[in-house]
Amino acid sequence: MENKTNLARIKWTVLALILGSTGFTHAQPVPGAGVGPNRSRVKPWLQNALNELANLPGTNTIKVASKRITLSYIDPTRATQLLALHGYTIGKLEEPIDPVKLPVIVALPGTAFHETVPKAEDKFPHTETDPLNDLVVFYNENDPAQLSGLMATLKNDVDK
Repeated sequence: MENKTNLARIKWTVLALILGSTGFTHAQPVPGAGVGPNRSRVKPWLQNALNELANLPGTNTIKVASKRITLSYIDPTRATQLLALHGYTIGKLEEPIDPVKLPVIVALPGTAFHETVPKAEDKFPHTETDPLNDLVVFYNENDPAQLSGLMATLKNDVDK
């Protein structure tokens, strides 16, 4: 019941923000707001609504999710090196993910090289689906810009 109430409050707050922004597009400047670099560009009524929305339970929680991305033209090691140059956090397989540093990208290792057809005396190696060109991205599900920004960087600058 409490979750439905919170969801209803969020919906009404967002609706109020949308409707309020249409009526206040020509709002008067706030007295005493000053001019210069310290002046806030956010209108006071909007800042109050954003503060109220941020204080609702569950709106600021970090929900770690993961997505496996198959690369087309570049190997995972080089991709992570380039993504590090773009400012992304690169994780290691053996280390836990720190939610504060999201998004975190981890390159999946490929299996050891195997001959296509083993020698007659050798046992055929057991293989599973090989993540040859895969990355795993851990991101905050409540911040979709983390994943979409990474996907755009991969497409436009890395996996070419």
